[in-house]
Amino acid sequence: MRLATRIRLMRSFKFNGCTGCTGRRGFAQAIDGYRIPSQRTWKEEIHSALQAHKAHSAHSAHSNCTPLAALLAQLHRRQLRDLRVGLSYESTPESGRAVRTTQTPTNEVLLVAHAAPPNRLSLSGGFAVACNGDDEQPLVVSCVHTLSGGIGSVSLSEPNSASARANGNGNDSATLLISCAGGRITDIRYAEAVHSSQPQSDLVYYKPSASIIGGVSGVSGVSSAHSAPLRTLPINPYPPPPGTEVAVWRPPATPGDTPAWTHGSIHRYTTPNGKMAQAGTYDHLANVEIDGVLPELGASGSPVVERESGAVCAVVRGSVGGLSGAKTWGTPAEHLWECFDLPGMPVG
Repeated sequence: MRLATRIRLMRSFKFNGCTGCTGRRGFAQAIDGYRIPSQRTWKEEIHSALQAHKAHSAHSAHSNCTPLAALLAQLHRRQLRDLRVGLSYESTPESGRAVRTTQTPTNEVLLVAHAAPPNRLSLSGGFAVACNGDDEQPLVVSCVHTLSGGIGSVSLSEPNSASARANGNGNDSATLLISCAGGRITDIRYAEAVHSSQPQSDLVYYKPSASIIGGVSGVSGVSSAHSAPLRTLPINPYPPPPGTEVAVWRPPATPGDTPAWTHGSIHRYTTPNGKMAQAGTYDHLANVEIDGVLPELGASGSPVVERESGAVCAVVRGSVGGLSGAKTWGTPAEHLWECFDLPGMPVG
């Protein structure tokens, strides 16, 4: 008989009445930036960078900074929207594409920061994928729950309305996509738009802007070097079997820290209601549980990488507890193709 683990979200995310599954045994907890011990430092760095860029680009009539209220409206309006672009199957990527989890992370994972005045911030992870195999037109994958609930009081009012400005939801708010390496911020981009979202899988797809690093390079902790293009990661559509060794990203606790890979193994897959599911069958693999490692606060939305192949096999959602102890909890990467076109299939 299959053992059913019942899952209860500590902070369940909600979209038009859709919430995470609930139950009695164990719990699943979203990992967001509210409880990062050194969040004050990140607040100072990110808000300083945001203000510096706005001052730098004040003379420009065009701004690629999309307020949080607009991103939230797109998040709700574009649920399960067909992206109408393909995503390649890369279960065994070439060495130049594979993620090397035995080395210190550099540009593989992004820090996704939702910032709003006066001093509010929510942090999570994210990573870029190549649309139609083109690295020049990436989308950034991250988690839904930090955008929908991370800032808390951000509303869906019009970005420039009086109520929006009063709540800090005007043009002074933004979602930033940040690259960190060697204890420095090496690149900053805006999330220009939400192209699609999958609330039940906790996935969102951002369109990144061009780099704004030139407008904030004078801020402490921000590198003055020119930014490189976003690195896109290979995605494995085939869920690895239990026991497969994987790596989970550990975010930098402060802008001066270095991110790292922590290692564990796939424990099992479960259905949406928490029942055990088997890879390679017709079971609905809604969730994956990972033994031996717990995600740090701020890791939601970051990739889970299969160590042998170097391909992304899941996306971190949080942690789950049960009779066998706490584990990393994620969404299998195969769910990305619910919005992307399958390889070889004509675009409808």
